[in-house]
Amino acid sequence: MTKRKKGIIAAVIKPALGAVALQKLKPHQIQAFYNAMQLDGVSAKTVRNIHGILHSALKQAIKNGYLNQNPSEMCTLPRVAKRDIQVLADDAVAAFLAAIDGHYFESVYFVDLFTGMRISEILGLTWDAVDFTAGSILVSKQLVRQREKGGAFYLDSTKTDKARKIKPAPVVMDKLRERKRQQTEWQLKAGPAWSNEWGLVFADELGHHLMQQTVYKNYKRIVAAIGQPGLRLHDLRHSYAVIS
Repeated sequence: MTKRKKGIIAAVIKPALGAVALQKLKPHQIQAFYNAMQLDGVSAKTVRNIHGILHSALKQAIKNGYLNQNPSEMCTLPRVAKRDIQVLADDAVAAFLAAIDGHYFESVYFVDLFTGMRISEILGLTWDAVDFTAGSILVSKQLVRQREKGGAFYLDSTKTDKARKIKPAPVVMDKLRERKRQQTEWQLKAGPAWSNEWGLVFADELGHHLMQQTVYKNYKRIVAAIGQPGLRLHDLRHSYAVIS
């Protein structure tokens, strides 16, 4: 079980259901937990994700002989309304590339557009996963934050818990080489103040991780400026399949 899932169990599931003995846990109690989350404004997708974690934990309890059946299987889950995925047309790609030229997050958006990596995977990319000789990137982790208020950031396995190796276009590797040179300059300038304990590719001038919310807000300003205000950062990733 990943650190992220353990964190969700500790911060979300245990406070709601931890007082109930495992053998006495009933479907209606779990259903009430799901319903309460929705009333609190938790998205249907998040509720389903939490259900998946709880269901897996209870399934393991059955294997270990603590339960005879999984009470979460009898719960009704909220439906997720899927939005149509938008992608950038050729002229919009050109406009987007022109708009990010020289931007602080240019390399982040560039890698997103031309690799199909998730933004959390990009922000969690470390230099030891970049092979300039082979021209490949090992995508095995993501930057996430603990769910509790003021929770710390940490590197976790990917959303699918599976690593994958990609071989992006040479222009992407060139962009990463440029990033490496820039980061070396920042490190020399920062001196003792430099702190990049994870070896992140996309860190700020002091080696600290970037904030996904800040990356997103800047992205929304950029796409609005090129006449594409409805484009989500998630759509940028899916544009890769069209332009590759």
